[in-house]
Amino acid sequence: MRYREHPDYVSGAKSPFVVTPNAYQIVQFDDRRYADLKLRLKQALFILPDGQPIVWSSAFMNSERLKARLAGSDLFPQLWKSIKNRSEKTLFVLSSEKVASALRKEYANSEYYVAPFFSRMTSRQST
Repeated sequence: MRYREHPDYVSGAKSPFVVTPNAYQIVQFDDRRYADLKLRLKQALFILPDGQPIVWSSAFMNSERLKARLAGSDLFPQLWKSIKNRSEKTLFVLSSEKVASALRKEYANSEYYVAPFFSRMTSRQST
């Protein structure tokens, strides 16, 4: 099914974007400073778990257990190819300005947002 045919998209209940949160990001979303971002990301048509702890915890937190994780790094190359072929304007939530700069050089029809907690996480990993 194409996303434009998905009932939640057709009804306007969800927005046409994909989120692949990992456990660290989910913890950060509970911080009041990121309440607006959390609310916006919850509107995603597709929320795919990027982390085995999310799958494990789903057995305790949801009535329906998640079956598997889907790493954003596995999904992105396929989505990227499709985005570029369609030349659609696309918004990315990225880990750093460096990644954003590289992306803009390769695909000018994009917008981006660097979430503050991603920036802190990236700077900690590089030290």
